[in-house]
Amino acid sequence: MATSPTRPPQPPVDPRIAQARPGWALVVLAAPIAAFVVVIVLYIGMFWLGFQGRGGNGGAITYSVATCDEAIAPIAARLEDMGLPAEREGASPVRLHSRRIGRDDIDATVPDTLATPGVFELRHDDEVLATNASVAEATTRLDGMMDPWLLLELDADATEAVVAAVRSDPRGRLTFFLDGEAIAMQPNGRSVQRGEVEGIPLAEMTAAQRMQSVAAWSVIIDHGPLPCPATVRAEEGS
Repeated sequence: MATSPTRPPQPPVDPRIAQARPGWALVVLAAPIAAFVVVIVLYIGMFWLGFQGRGGNGGAITYSVATCDEAIAPIAARLEDMGLPAEREGASPVRLHSRRIGRDDIDATVPDTLATPGVFELRHDDEVLATNASVAEATTRLDGMMDPWLLLELDADATEAVVAAVRSDPRGRLTFFLDGEAIAMQPNGRSVQRGEVEGIPLAEMTAAQRMQSVAAWSVIIDHGPLPCPATVRAEEGS
């Protein structure tokens, strides 16, 4: 009768390994992984909502616009960029039928956002590196702390001008001007993707004010400058 081979002696097990790990320790080890997954899901949801857009959920409103005919299109485009309708009626002044955003503080700023001339300049010292014509797209970006930045995508010529300015003065900064007022800046040492600049608001603001200002700047720069002065008012009772 065949006998089974004798198993070689096994080395002693380290008691630190043999001791069962408590359940709470496993939870602690798994927590960073779970948090990472949650953050990724939240970011995906945030970007999906951003791409879907969000229109106003308030009641109907009409904006009376007194300006030249050439300015109506960019003003209407600003409304549409906010996710709001812009149905044109009449002339001198033109009436744009739209909807309220649904927050009184923001709705009160819409006429000024629509009427802002919107002359943009990106400067390094006194040198103008980019204007409205150089901006392919103006939008916003949230950093890791969910703070909003003014994000501009530049054309090839402006991109090369920015690269040259940053390389010549690595400790300097770029300044964003809107209608002659400095509104934001980007340190030259800040790492950004080629062809992009990110504006950090210069004024002290609350989180809500910062979000509102950056959103308004992006809409104004994206659809500006207006070819002539404009006056916009919300019609009473609309």
